Amino acid sequence: LRKLALGAITLIPCKTFLAFGKLDAAIDVQASHNAMMAGLKTPTFCRFYENSKHVVTLDYDRDQVAQDLWHFLNHFA
Repeated sequence: LRKLALGAITLIPCKTFLAFGKLDAAIDVQASHNAMMAGLKTPTFCRFYENSKHVVTLDYDRDQVAQDLWHFLNHFA
């Protein structure tokens, strides 16, 4: 599934918002970031959240994630 997803990244036609929890133990954050940035051909807004793990929208930085997403949707999308 991961190989299929990585192959399909180049097909994403719109601006992209990426959010990574710096304390994520479920994935290799840096490798995931590098794969996304290498594959995406559209403008990308990326942010690393210092206090969050895998599900950043429910973790300690959730309010900041919501603000960043609102800003992305209103100014970049």
